[in-house]
Amino acid sequence: MDHCWDGFYTCQKRMSRFPALIDAEGNREYEIVYTGTVAKQMKYTLYGPPGSAMRIRVHYTNPSVYSLYNSRNKYIPQNDFDKKTKQLKVVEGTHCGENRYIPVKNYLEFYITEGCTLFIKPRNVV
Repeated sequence: MDHCWDGFYTCQKRMSRFPALIDAEGNREYEIVYTGTVAKQMKYTLYGPPGSAMRIRVHYTNPSVYSLYNSRNKYIPQNDFDKKTKQLKVVEGTHCGENRYIPVKNYLEFYITEGCTLFIKPRNVV
């Protein structure tokens, strides 16, 4: 339901939620591609049995830079730069929040484990 008007466009005051049932056993990989405007901030939480984990790749349509934060709003640094491949090291799944952002392809890749909550927020790099 539309709650207000923002110039020519309608807007909503509620928070959008996108729950999903997924198989998180065996360190699976999932890609998320939005068909509409991507939210500026997102929250990811994995509920499941102990040992559940997965790698997620989120594609963005704009060339902004996004960063990961934990549930205490503490910045989680990206993986180190690999001089041989000339890009950030691959997410191997060593800990919850391990991540890298690939700017040319515009995607954020991160690892999340059971009971872990992560926030994605845009970062001002100008």
